[in-house]
Amino acid sequence: MDIRFSNDLLRHIFVFSARTDKRTAVKLALVSRSAQLWIYDYLYEEVNVHNQRVAVSFLWTLERSRRLPQAFYANTVKSLVISPDVRVPHVLAILSVCVSVKWLTYWPLAERMSLPAPGSPAMVHGRLDSSRLLRLSVLRPRHLSANLHEHHSIPLFQPVFNSPFFQEVTHLSINNLWEQWTTFAFKMTAFDLPNLTHAKFDFIVGPAPPSQNAHQRRSELFGISISNSASAGLLPPVEGKHPRLMSKVEIVADSVSTVLYHHFNLQVCVLVLRFDNDPISTSSTISRLVSDWTYGAEEDELSFKPGFEPRLVLFWEKEPFRANYAHSLKEKKLWRASEAVVKAQTSLGVLDHILIDSNDLDNPNLTGGSGRL
Repeated sequence: MDIRFSNDLLRHIFVFSARTDKRTAVKLALVSRSAQLWIYDYLYEEVNVHNQRVAVSFLWTLERSRRLPQAFYANTVKSLVISPDVRVPHVLAILSVCVSVKWLTYWPLAERMSLPAPGSPAMVHGRLDSSRLLRLSVLRPRHLSANLHEHHSIPLFQPVFNSPFFQEVTHLSINNLWEQWTTFAFKMTAFDLPNLTHAKFDFIVGPAPPSQNAHQRRSELFGISISNSASAGLLPPVEGKHPRLMSKVEIVADSVSTVLYHHFNLQVCVLVLRFDNDPISTSSTISRLVSDWTYGAEEDELSFKPGFEPRLVLFWEKEPFRANYAHSLKEKKLWRASEAVVKAQTSLGVLDHILIDSNDLDNPNLTGGSGRL
């Protein structure tokens, strides 16, 4: 009996087998031309450029391989992770082809954010291609996890939020140190980020442990910079806010409240606490300050209990060197848990803020009062 399967069913079978084992996927791609396209669609939907060697290889595939046209990669690559080890010209070249990316992760290290000084030997080989920069104008990611710096030689990764690059971003994770993102958070307005509904910031509360492994794990995480934030102690005051010097907790709270105040379309604002020995105390202080500075005298007219901002979610990261790619399962769980917390803080009569423990992201019952969830 001659049994024939529809192409749609065959595609599902092949892709399911490919998801089970990458080595099997490569073999399946050799079965037929149709199977090759099915498998390549799967293989190139998510791309992780985790070092410079992979970047060179992937770029060769994009620009010189005759197997598939550039248009295939432009339309197929939807999720892209780029290591900070990748040189800026190669980052630019990859992005100029993969222009349909919707989940983008790029955490460049400070020393790699700009090109060498003009006239230096390295600059001769590192000058950015203007035609490639022009092609970046069509990039419109929706989920973005990035380090932003005003001196980055690729303008997309400067904290200039009125750029078209940010117009369709719905989920934005800023992985800069708090000393950096608090200097540009005030620019994150509803006008410049009209589709933004979820934002996330990092806050290293205490000093990082002096460990030799810290730098190794930092590299593994693509540039989570660890600094002794305690040494920052007191910083200059935020203009117009307080006449005295402000503590780093106050500076962070002030910046978060500014984002929330100027962006009422924002549904969820997550603050990740790292290296925090007393997260309950830290989260309570930040919650109170953010509420005071966001609403002030308007609290009497609010539908929820004053004293905490219901859109603010405090997240205690117990593995302080861990960070999430924009498309990762853990990132999806964090957003989902944060949405549940906002719902509880807004409408379920919670008496105080909820602190999420990173070990409890799989907890289906994200309810409760102040303290660990």
